[in-house]
Amino acid sequence: MGTIPAAQTGFVVSGAMSNPMNQFVKTLVNFLKDSIKIENEGYQIVQKSANNIEWIYSNQSPRLSALIYWFLQKSINLYGEALVKTLALQKNNLASTDDGLDILIEFWKSRGIDPEALHFYDGSGLSPQNRTTTVAQVTVLQYAKKQPWFKEYYDAFPLYNNTKMKSGTINRVKGFCGYQKSKDGREYIFSFLVNNYNGSQLGLTKKMFKVLDYLK
Repeated sequence: MGTIPAAQTGFVVSGAMSNPMNQFVKTLVNFLKDSIKIENEGYQIVQKSANNIEWIYSNQSPRLSALIYWFLQKSINLYGEALVKTLALQKNNLASTDDGLDILIEFWKSRGIDPEALHFYDGSGLSPQNRTTTVAQVTVLQYAKKQPWFKEYYDAFPLYNNTKMKSGTINRVKGFCGYQKSKDGREYIFSFLVNNYNGSQLGLTKKMFKVLDYLK
């Protein structure tokens, strides 16, 4: 559900497949059947059934740091959903969103975050039912800063208003959280959320930037 800008002769719509692996296999099998001719009793590259395939190529995923980079830079929501399911797959051998979210909440509970501060309903943050607190967000960022992978994590944060921070936007809610170093060398970790605001999002963002400028 949505709207299309006026006077558009073409409009690209993105979507997600429920089972991309099986769809890829079926598409590849159909392509090979339609495109490859076997002459002089040449060997059969792939059988007709998509469930009986002789694998001829494997593709490796990019490093996790590369996935996180684009996840933070472009807010690729599909990555968030996949990462949560991957947590569940690794621990429970079942790629379940609910199980992944339970694992995520339990992880942060063991590191001092009150579970009541974390109410997640998806992996992307698109659900308006998602809830978290600024204290919880800052705790997460503090934890990350102490990890050996922090540099790659920090580099993945977008640069807004000359500040390394990630934005979050949903209906009448705007937020920024990230890291800032002041001119005197003091380092800040911050989370800034505005709920139920009036006016335009652009106007609110400018006002939030003015507040965050005090950290510089």
